[in-house]
Amino acid sequence: MKIYIDLFFLFNVIMDFMIILGTSIILKRNSNLIRIIISSLIGGFSSILLFGNINKILIEVISIIVMMLISFGYKGIKYVLRNIFYMYLLSTLIGGIIYLFNVKVSNNLVINYFIIIVISIIFIQRISNNKVSLGGYSLFTVVTESMVPKYNVFDMIVAKEVDTNDIKVGDDVVYLGKKSDFAGKIVTHEVIKIDKIDGNTYFHTKGIANDVEDPLVSADQIMGRVSFKSHILSFISRVVNNIYGFYFVIFVPFAILLVMEIIDIVYERREKKS
Repeated sequence: MKIYIDLFFLFNVIMDFMIILGTSIILKRNSNLIRIIISSLIGGFSSILLFGNINKILIEVISIIVMMLISFGYKGIKYVLRNIFYMYLLSTLIGGIIYLFNVKVSNNLVINYFIIIVISIIFIQRISNNKVSLGGYSLFTVVTESMVPKYNVFDMIVAKEVDTNDIKVGDDVVYLGKKSDFAGKIVTHEVIKIDKIDGNTYFHTKGIANDVEDPLVSADQIMGRVSFKSHILSFISRVVNNIYGFYFVIFVPFAILLVMEIIDIVYERREKKS
């Protein structure tokens, strides 16, 4: 199989970025985008070094330690080891998924990595409670039927941070609820009316499938205006959120990778004995 170094480097940088970002979100680490990008680039370069005639285990261990230190800093051995453990956990999970797709679905590297990246985006978006934003764009999951037929449950929508003065009647907005049953919930509804009260802007919103409008929404509650619905991500989201799809995408690849690792260890020991 031909391996293009530039594509291999790019895919590894992207995957390392997703893994480090996922680790940061799960452990609630304070990091910034620049640190994560630098760490991802280091991971990409180290993956290329693995093709050379050098100690691969040593390179991998050193690169992961350096990546974790750059991403999250040093606050004691336990802190670093915990970061490394969760990074390995996510790496193993994603590695199992890649192996499954490579063996059972497609041997096309580009297709495999595209699928894994999409799944990783959905995974990180879900565990971060919709708090991941890149370039002002955020990904949200529809969790109720209040916007049917426009948006169905588990549809993935992309919203952009905008000046609330640019929001018009008829726009779909994402906001953080503060009152009654909406408190603490992320809601995606249509703007049906805009009011100015004492110099402040307030939005009347309602789900198109609902009979009653929402509690009044203030400008500071607005998280973004919906730009579009991603049909590809929506399909994958439904698969992942289905109990059988979840087991298939998460546990089956992990189990396959674990079994393959055990087989390799047993095989290597038999080789040494013989």
